[in-house]
Amino acid sequence: RSAGPREISEELGLTVSFPELVPVGRRVFTYTFEPGILEYEFQDIFLLPRDFEPGELKLQKEELDGVIEMEVEQGIALFSGTIPDIRISLLTSSGSHDLITVAADDFVPCLDDYYLKLLQLARRYLNGERDLMLI
Repeated sequence: RSAGPREISEELGLTVSFPELVPVGRRVFTYTFEPGILEYEFQDIFLLPRDFEPGELKLQKEELDGVIEMEVEQGIALFSGTIPDIRISLLTSSGSHDLITVAADDFVPCLDDYYLKLLQLARRYLNGERDLMLI
Protein backbone atom coordinates (compact mmCIF):
# COMPACT_ATOMS: atom_id res chain seq x y z
CA ARG A 1 0.00 0.00 0.00
CA SER A 2 2.95 2.33 0.41
CA ALA A 3 5.05 1.32 -2.63
CA GLY A 4 2.85 2.96 -5.29
CA PRO A 5 2.53 6.37 -3.62
CA ARG A 6 6.24 6.30 -2.68
CA GLU A 7 7.30 5.55 -6.29
CA ILE A 8 4.99 8.26 -7.65
CA SER A 9 6.49 10.74 -5.20
CA GLU A 10 10.09 9.72 -6.00
CA GLU A 11 9.74 9.53 -9.78
CA LEU A 12 7.15 12.23 -10.52
CA GLY A 13 7.30 14.51 -7.48
CA LEU A 14 3.55 14.17 -6.78
CA THR A 15 2.12 13.52 -3.33
CA VAL A 16 -0.50 10.78 -3.67
CA SER A 17 -2.36 8.74 -1.06
CA PHE A 18 -3.12 5.09 -1.76
CA PRO A 19 -6.94 5.58 -1.73
CA GLU A 20 -6.58 8.00 -4.69
CA LEU A 21 -5.29 5.14 -6.86
CA VAL A 22 -7.92 3.16 -8.77
CA PRO A 23 -7.01 -0.54 -9.09
CA VAL A 24 -7.72 -1.91 -12.57
CA GLY A 25 -6.08 -5.32 -12.39
CA ARG A 26 -2.92 -7.34 -12.30
CA ARG A 27 -0.64 -8.17 -15.20
CA VAL A 28 1.30 -11.40 -14.86
CA PHE A 29 4.26 -11.54 -17.16
CA THR A 30 6.73 -14.37 -17.66
CA TYR A 31 10.28 -13.84 -18.89
CA THR A 32 12.67 -16.54 -20.09
CA PHE A 33 16.24 -15.31 -19.83
CA GLU A 34 17.79 -18.71 -20.46
CA PRO A 35 16.34 -22.17 -21.09
CA GLY A 36 14.69 -23.66 -18.03
CA ILE A 37 14.67 -20.44 -16.03
CA LEU A 38 11.42 -18.49 -15.85
CA GLU A 39 10.91 -15.21 -14.05
CA TYR A 40 7.36 -14.25 -13.15
CA GLU A 41 6.56 -10.59 -12.72
CA PHE A 42 3.33 -9.46 -11.08
CA GLN A 43 2.36 -5.89 -11.93
CA ASP A 44 -0.56 -4.32 -10.08
CA ILE A 45 -2.05 -1.66 -12.34
CA PHE A 46 -3.65 1.54 -11.03
CA LEU A 47 -5.05 4.70 -12.57
CA LEU A 48 -4.58 8.09 -10.93
CA PRO A 49 -7.63 10.15 -11.91
CA ARG A 50 -6.25 13.60 -11.13
CA ASP A 51 -5.86 16.78 -13.15
CA PHE A 52 -2.45 18.39 -12.92
CA GLU A 53 -0.23 20.55 -15.06
CA PRO A 54 3.08 19.26 -16.46
CA GLY A 55 4.89 21.94 -14.47
CA GLU A 56 3.78 20.24 -11.25
CA LEU A 57 5.88 17.18 -12.12
CA LYS A 58 9.43 16.93 -10.86
CA LEU A 59 10.89 14.01 -12.80
CA GLN A 60 13.67 11.96 -11.21
CA LYS A 61 16.41 11.93 -13.86
CA GLU A 62 17.84 8.61 -12.63
CA GLU A 63 14.50 6.83 -13.19
CA LEU A 64 12.75 8.62 -16.07
CA ASP A 65 13.80 10.13 -19.37
CA GLY A 66 10.42 11.80 -19.71
CA VAL A 67 6.65 11.65 -19.42
CA ILE A 68 4.21 11.85 -22.31
CA GLU A 69 0.68 13.19 -22.51
CA MET A 70 -1.61 11.65 -25.11
CA GLU A 71 -5.33 11.68 -25.76
CA VAL A 72 -6.86 8.31 -24.84
CA GLU A 73 -8.70 7.91 -28.16
CA GLN A 74 -5.58 8.79 -30.15
CA GLY A 75 -3.58 6.24 -28.18
CA ILE A 76 -6.18 3.54 -28.80
CA ALA A 77 -6.11 4.33 -32.53
CA LEU A 78 -2.29 4.20 -32.51
CA PHE A 79 -1.92 0.92 -30.64
CA SER A 80 -4.78 -0.77 -32.51
CA GLY A 81 -3.04 0.06 -35.81
CA THR A 82 -5.78 2.39 -37.07
CA ILE A 83 -3.34 5.28 -37.50
CA PRO A 84 0.45 5.18 -38.05
CA ASP A 85 1.49 7.94 -35.64
CA ILE A 86 0.28 10.74 -33.37
CA ARG A 87 1.50 14.07 -32.03
CA ILE A 88 2.01 14.06 -28.28
CA SER A 89 3.42 16.31 -25.60
CA LEU A 90 6.74 15.22 -24.07
CA LEU A 91 8.09 16.55 -20.79
CA THR A 92 11.72 15.48 -20.36
CA SER A 93 13.59 15.02 -17.10
CA SER A 94 15.76 18.00 -18.13
CA GLY A 95 12.62 20.17 -18.06
CA SER A 96 12.00 20.70 -21.77
CA HIS A 97 8.43 20.47 -23.02
CA ASP A 98 8.08 19.50 -26.68
CA LEU A 99 5.51 18.30 -29.20
CA ILE A 100 6.75 15.18 -30.95
CA THR A 101 5.40 12.59 -33.36
CA VAL A 102 5.48 8.95 -32.22
CA ALA A 103 4.55 5.60 -33.72
CA ALA A 104 3.63 2.42 -31.83
CA ASP A 105 7.11 1.07 -32.65
CA ASP A 106 8.65 3.88 -30.56
CA PHE A 107 7.35 2.20 -27.37
CA VAL A 108 8.82 -0.80 -25.56
CA PRO A 109 7.45 -3.88 -27.37
CA CYS A 110 4.67 -5.78 -25.57
CA LEU A 111 3.40 -9.13 -26.78
CA ASP A 112 0.14 -8.77 -24.83
CA ASP A 113 -1.07 -5.41 -26.26
CA TYR A 114 -0.51 -3.87 -22.83
CA TYR A 115 -0.67 -0.24 -23.96
CA LEU A 116 -3.89 -0.80 -25.90
CA LYS A 117 -5.51 -2.62 -22.96
CA LEU A 118 -4.44 0.10 -20.51
CA LEU A 119 -5.84 2.86 -22.71
CA GLN A 120 -9.12 0.95 -23.14
CA LEU A 121 -9.38 0.68 -19.35
CA ALA A 122 -8.73 4.42 -19.04
CA ARG A 123 -11.50 5.11 -21.59
CA ARG A 124 -13.92 2.87 -19.67
CA TYR A 125 -13.05 4.64 -16.42
CA LEU A 126 -13.51 8.08 -18.00
CA ASN A 127 -16.90 6.93 -19.35
CA GLY A 128 -18.05 6.08 -15.82
CA GLU A 129 -17.63 2.31 -15.99
CA ARG A 130 -16.25 0.89 -12.76
CA ASP A 131 -17.13 -2.83 -12.85
CA LEU A 132 -14.80 -5.61 -14.00
CA MET A 133 -11.94 -3.34 -14.90
CA LEU A 134 -9.34 -6.04 -15.43
CA ILE A 135 -6.26 -5.99 -17.59
